Amino acid sequence: MINFRSIGEVFLDKLTAPVVLDTYTAFVNNWPTAREALRRACQLKPGLAKFLESLERSTNGSSQLVNHTPPEHPDLGALRSALSEVHQLASRINSLEQETMQNEALQQMLREVEAAVDGLDGLVMPDRILIRHDQVTMTTTLGTKKERCLFLFNDLLVIASIKRRAGATRKPSTALADGSVTGLEANKYKLLMKIPLADLNIARSKDENLSSLLKEVEKIEEDIATLRQIGVMVCKLHCNHYQVEELVKEMANVLNKQLSERHRADSQLMLLQLNVATQEGIENISMNFFEVEKRTAWEQIFNETKQKLALSADRRAVPEFLYPLPIRKTRAGLQFTCAAATLSASPQHRSDVWVCNSDGYVGQICVLSLRPEPTVTSCNGVCNSRILCIAPVPSAPARQSESEARAGVSPVPDASAQTASLEEKAGTNIDLDSSTDSSDSDDSRPDEGRSAADEARLQDQPTMWLGTEDGCVYVYNCADYVRIKKTKVKVQLGSAAHAIVHLDGRVFVALANGTVSAYRRTEGSNWDMQCPEVIQVSSSPVNRLVVVAGKLWACSQNRIRIIDPATNVIEKTVVVNSDSQATIQSLVPSGLGVWLSFHNLGTVRLFHTMTFEMICEVDVTAAVTRMLSGCDDIIRQHKTACLRVTALMVCKELLWIGTSAGVILNLPLPPLTASTSWLTNTLSIAGISHGHTGHVRFLASVESVVEVAAPARYRHARSAVKAKDKLPHKAAAGKVLVISGGDGYEDFRSSGSELSGRDDSTNHLLLWRV
Repeated sequence: MINFRSIGEVFLDKLTAPVVLDTYTAFVNNWPTAREALRRACQLKPGLAKFLESLERSTNGSSQLVNHTPPEHPDLGALRSALSEVHQLASRINSLEQETMQNEALQQMLREVEAAVDGLDGLVMPDRILIRHDQVTMTTTLGTKKERCLFLFNDLLVIASIKRRAGATRKPSTALADGSVTGLEANKYKLLMKIPLADLNIARSKDENLSSLLKEVEKIEEDIATLRQIGVMVCKLHCNHYQVEELVKEMANVLNKQLSERHRADSQLMLLQLNVATQEGIENISMNFFEVEKRTAWEQIFNETKQKLALSADRRAVPEFLYPLPIRKTRAGLQFTCAAATLSASPQHRSDVWVCNSDGYVGQICVLSLRPEPTVTSCNGVCNSRILCIAPVPSAPARQSESEARAGVSPVPDASAQTASLEEKAGTNIDLDSSTDSSDSDDSRPDEGRSAADEARLQDQPTMWLGTEDGCVYVYNCADYVRIKKTKVKVQLGSAAHAIVHLDGRVFVALANGTVSAYRRTEGSNWDMQCPEVIQVSSSPVNRLVVVAGKLWACSQNRIRIIDPATNVIEKTVVVNSDSQATIQSLVPSGLGVWLSFHNLGTVRLFHTMTFEMICEVDVTAAVTRMLSGCDDIIRQHKTACLRVTALMVCKELLWIGTSAGVILNLPLPPLTASTSWLTNTLSIAGISHGHTGHVRFLASVESVVEVAAPARYRHARSAVKAKDKLPHKAAAGKVLVISGGDGYEDFRSSGSELSGRDDSTNHLLLWRV
């Protein structure tokens, strides 16, 4: 028991307890709800309102204990200290209350915008702020000018069409100045574009003298005003002033003519052009403001917002680890090679993830279903060779209707959705089958028994393309069970297929013989698999192929050939490593940059997509060594001595790096502009606590719009995980699920969990929520 000498000590003890601030913080956070409940209660019960009024009057004039304590009293010092604590506590509570009210006001603004713009969902987020909204004119695909509304957020730009309500007056531009959203109720809005700010840059105008043009206009206007004053003074002259007056008029006419010419050029001052970085390339968005000042202010605020977003990049939320998922080997030596999520023609359907396993003799597909929880529903042999690459291909696009063409600017896909690049697939009841009998896994005559209806069904739906080491390409319907042979197309190419990409309605396959085969659809939307276009790239194998800014980047040894897909012509060859023996391992695009890794090297390099120059190089050795600090010395030395980057992926503004040590690293993507030549700032690279015992074989992502619950067999392990890293019960809607595949599972924290280190020889899928 604590013995207090005075009442002041009691006050000090109680007021400095953490529970006091926590209690008042909870009170302040819930005050808006409590206030509304109290208001309703007073309306229903007038007696309660009178009681509260009398209670408030009774507290007025209450005296302070310190003022009534004699100076010589031993309790005075402690009471004054307690009073100081009360003032500090009140100040902190007031700050919390103000912050809560401000946050509520910001959230209310987001709700108002979301309600006003038809088709705009998922806008309300804790860290999102509406910066301003403006009205501009934009030219549609048909050449007509339409009014549009820009909503600029701290991380997002929303462009909406405007339909004025009856009787509403037009307001050219409305900026958010006083913390409220005004003028929205006068119009109807419809979502056209929703673009992350990270993918946007202001294009530099071709006329670099816009600022001087503004100054020139100001000078001409000043001269005209001066001539007017001179004209007034000339009229006051007593002598003959006819000639002077005519001279003044002539000069004024010349200046007015110059001013008219400048005003015609002034329209360029109100034009603003944005560059949008997409997977298909750099797209342009042009908009005209109604006033030069509005355009100038918008550009300034846009650049400031981009800068703040870049500075906050290192404070992004850490990916949340869910749990490991072991994939039992049905054959010795099976290792992951690649993975991809299925596509669907229907947005109501869900995605599965196809994970490829191979041992050199059998190629196996493991289907990871996300509903009701991530579960491997089947593992089946599909070919008698190693699967080297896999890629989803969408169904044939529907023709754009005339009404859609008139709707305005062509919508740019949300880059957060592009990051995942995955739609959702229908849930199919599939029995678990681990059969990998080679006699049952390959179909030497895949086309036999397939009817015209089956062929049409295969072509009209999203498909999954697999490339193998023995030079075959297999095409499956995404919605079909992979063991149904009649829904499969097999094409023998005669050379190992290293990479597959889809671009502009064609599928490109990179081959070990140094060529790229391009397949296109026939008039009936069927794929012409017999007569591909052949692009000769190199005498060495083309081991990687990706789409960057609408072009094909084909990797061969230490060189990248940039191919125009419209003409199949190699436009440029870029040497990305001075060592001719260096071979590109991974290549992933990100806005205006492309990240590269090489076989047997522990570094990643960033190249600019417009200048093709290297911007930076990052060595992952130090970050991996830090993560391995709790390992045995011999194991750590072995892993770092032969360290290399084995997998790369870009997801949610992060570069994910997989290594041969089993360590997975995150690197926030740096902001790039068209003029970026070299990154002077040191990039922040951090290791993730959970990884693999052996190599990281692949990294993949899929958009998760359903609850992701931990399987029952892992829920008992919660107690073995640190409190701050507890396994969550479910993933929130709209998140992205990141999946790594590799050898074993390892928790690199010194304390570790009970699951760490188990089944080191078993292939594991590790799941994160981002």
